[in-house]
Amino acid sequence: MEMSLPERIIVNSGIFDIWRKWTARRLLGKAHHDHKRVLEIGCGKGTTTKIIADYLPRAKIIATDFDNAQVKRAKENIRHLKNVKVAQADASQLSFKGNSFDAVFAFLTFHHIGAWKKAQKECFRVLMPDGYLYIDELELKPFPRLQHFFLPTNGIFSRTEFVEALKRTGFVVIYLRSRYKFVLVARKPR
Repeated sequence: MEMSLPERIIVNSGIFDIWRKWTARRLLGKAHHDHKRVLEIGCGKGTTTKIIADYLPRAKIIATDFDNAQVKRAKENIRHLKNVKVAQADASQLSFKGNSFDAVFAFLTFHHIGAWKKAQKECFRVLMPDGYLYIDELELKPFPRLQHFFLPTNGIFSRTEFVEALKRTGFVVIYLRSRYKFVLVARKPR
């Protein structure tokens, strides 16, 4: 889903960058250092992509976003990173082969995806066995009217709905920390 103008202004602001860097580092503290092929869905303008690249300097990273304007921003903002490729992609219909990545990262992404359950299944499909899914996400279900007013989206779910859908897909949830926002690490079993 392409972002609305108010949302685009917010997510491309310097203040949002500061918050996103802080939250991204918390999630990356749970990540393994040995990932070699990494996919990021919902890379936005590349802020979190840069953080992943700094944390995993030997990894080959493909950063994707559905919104073409964000893809262009990301390409410009992280053009100096030689281990990163940026591409437009729909997280609910990824073009990558199955078992292609050993890690998938999603920072504040799933609430933008109307078909978020399908996107979870796509993450499972493209992950190698023993691959990890790292998610930093908002639980918006308690606030749908307020959320729709400021940031219209189709991906409204509770934390419980989201986690249960991951488990039904086949993921094993190995870490979950939450309040209104949740940090989650899941693994695709062998």
